[in-house]
Amino acid sequence: AVKATRRKIRGESDMQNVLREVYALAALGDNRHVVRYYSAWVEESVLYIQTEYLPGGSIVDGWRSGTLKFDEHELRELIFQLAVGLNHFHTNGLVHLDIKPENLFLTTSGIYKIGDLGLTTFNEFADVQERTFSSGDLS
Repeated sequence: AVKATRRKIRGESDMQNVLREVYALAALGDNRHVVRYYSAWVEESVLYIQTEYLPGGSIVDGWRSGTLKFDEHELRELIFQLAVGLNHFHTNGLVHLDIKPENLFLTTSGIYKIGDLGLTTFNEFADVQERTFSSGDLS
């Protein structure tokens, strides 16, 4: 799948904003609960991001078309896999700021994946927490 940014890049701050998604995808590496990243390029001031293709679309698409039914078991599976995926974000110092059904995808093999990392940010407190809780004693 190829995603194009909605607006043209007009300067350094625009470039930094659109590259945030590329940096996040690259930092996450290969994880079964995150949409796989392949490449990115700029053409005529538009950023294109190539990711794995998920033909079923988002879980909203599946629900609306009637191909995805959310019984109790399926909801448990979704929540569990979402938690595993978010843990991968947090372990890598990232926070996904736009978790919603439109950004969750289901593969044909039943794996839920987190996508659309456009609002993802690096957790500025990750290093602070590590230093705070791992150094010295309280005396």
